Amino acid sequence: MANIISNIIRLGGETPDLERVTKFVKGENLIFDFNRIIPVPSNIKDDYRWKIAHWGTASNTSSDNTECEDYEFRFWTRWTAPIQVIAELASMFPNIEFTHIYADEQFGSNCGYIEYRNGVKDLYFSPDTNKEYEEIYNICW
Repeated sequence: MANIISNIIRLGGETPDLERVTKFVKGENLIFDFNRIIPVPSNIKDDYRWKIAHWGTASNTSSDNTECEDYEFRFWTRWTAPIQVIAELASMFPNIEFTHIYADEQFGSNCGYIEYRNGVKDLYFSPDTNKEYEEIYNICW
C-alpha cells in the first residue's frame, strides 16, 4: 500500500491574483487539479510512469481529501510530494508567493518546506533532526 503524503500549499499576494490561481487550478471535478498545471498528454501509454517523471507523484489529488480555505490548499498524494507541479505553478504565477509544506504519514521521512518567490524556488528546507521532522509533521497531520 502506498504511503500518503500530506501537502499544504499556501498562497500569498494580492487578492485578485490569488483568485486567478485558485480558479486556474480548479479542474472539472477537483479543487486542485495537476492536469491544469502539467497536463498528461493524450498519447501516453504509461501515464503512471509519466506522472512520476513529470509531476513527482503517481496520482492527482482527489475530491475526497482536498480542501481550500483562505488561499491554502490541503491535499494528499501517494508516495511523494508533487514538487514539479508546484514549481511549474509558481513559474506560471511569478507575482504570487507559494509555500509548499509536505510530510509523509510515516514520521521521519519524505518531509520538507519549499518557498517560491518571483516564480522560482527561494528556500528549501529538509529537516535533519527529529524535532524539525516533528514540527513539519505536526503542521501537515
